Amino acid sequence: MVALSIIPEYYIGVPPAYDGTAPLTTLKVGVRAMADETVSQRHYVYKMTCSDTGKSYIGMTKNLKHREMEHRGGNSPRKLRAAIELYGEETFVFEVIQECDSRAEARELEKRYIAELNTGWPNGYNIHWAPAGTAAAAASPRSRARRSAAQKRLWEDPAHREIVSQRLKAWSARPENKAQLSERATARWADPSYREKQVQSHWSKGEGRDETLETIRQLALERDAERRAAGITLDRTNAVAGIAASWKDPEKRGKRIAAIKAAWDTPEGIAKREQAAESMRQENARRNADPAYREKMRKVAAKRRGHVPSAETRAKMSAAAKARRARDREEKQ
Repeated sequence: MVALSIIPEYYIGVPPAYDGTAPLTTLKVGVRAMADETVSQRHYVYKMTCSDTGKSYIGMTKNLKHREMEHRGGNSPRKLRAAIELYGEETFVFEVIQECDSRAEARELEKRYIAELNTGWPNGYNIHWAPAGTAAAAASPRSRARRSAAQKRLWEDPAHREIVSQRLKAWSARPENKAQLSERATARWADPSYREKQVQSHWSKGEGRDETLETIRQLALERDAERRAAGITLDRTNAVAGIAASWKDPEKRGKRIAAIKAAWDTPEGIAKREQAAESMRQENARRNADPAYREKMRKVAAKRRGHVPSAETRAKMSAAAKARRARDREEKQ
């Protein structure tokens, strides 16, 4: 193992910053031995070079000693790891190229050094910057299969799934992350090709739709039950107001009505209506077979018997009926 302390030091302290004007091959490499890097917040761009092949790997870290030990211990990108196993770790020289004030600066300089020193595969060991179409540009089918199998085995552990779920919930609960997800979704749906792909997906074809809807319904029921148990009032006013407002939009209303009419007389639409009617008949039969439900409905009917709507309620009902008839006449014209 090559220790940092035996690498020549051209500069004591911080090496000169690279300004992008001179070729990197003409710059002297500043090396700094780090005795205790665990508490440092600075970041470093480093290079590992194989003396047998002359190929290099450029990376960044905030803990030089730990990162070198990781590389030599097998925790490296696959091309670099294979070279260390083939030529031996003693043939690799670890050296610091640049000291940076932040991770972002180190990341940008890392990219610049990779491009200038041409360390992307196959000229070097940086596979993530390999040219498109090369063998290292993407993982091999065998590697992907191994990773997939490992992830599936890991996902079978309920404890692991719970940890991942909690982390995702915590991440998505942050306002800035919610805004980011919303922006990304909006941008995707603004792309006509993406929308068309979704329309032609298995969801539009009905594959798995019933199972997905049932899952969503069960999750909503569980969430409502948790809120009631916690004493949280379920206020659906905003949701109802949003739906009502969307129906007042002529463009949205026209699209919905056109879609409903187009699907109404199709074989799939007829089958769905018959299925819904049968489901409703079965549900009503199930409810009516319950003595408690029949008693509840009897009390409701007795309470409503002889009830006369107020003048305000009758006026609202009349106005709604007139508006509905007016819309129907406009749509028929």
